[in-house]
Amino acid sequence: MEHRYDPQADAVYVRLKEGTYARGTDLDDRRRIDFDAAGDPIGVEFLGVSEGLEFDGIPDATAIQGYLEAQRLIAPRPATWIRSRAPYTSAARGMTLQLTAVPTSATSVSVLSESAAAVAVL
Repeated sequence: MEHRYDPQADAVYVRLKEGTYARGTDLDDRRRIDFDAAGDPIGVEFLGVSEGLEFDGIPDATAIQGYLEAQRLIAPRPATWIRSRAPYTSAARGMTLQLTAVPTSATSVSVLSESAAAVAVL
């Protein structure tokens, strides 16, 4: 994997493998995937790099994100999973704190009691 970064265009192109360009598909106005004649992805272009990148729908997204982090083109992703074996119960306060694993940068915390329920995203 290799890349070209153009600071004036605020764009980065990541070459996934050697190949001859046959066609491209725009995912949106900031992301494009290039394919070879066999239909295999050979590269990905991102525009607006300084505004952050969206990896949904990108082939080999985890590998590309890790590569761009290692090249210091984007900030490292935060820890995204919290695993809880069981909800934490505080008998003294009469409420249950439940940590939920979510595949995002947010942590969902549910606070449940007999009289009220509230959800906070931290």
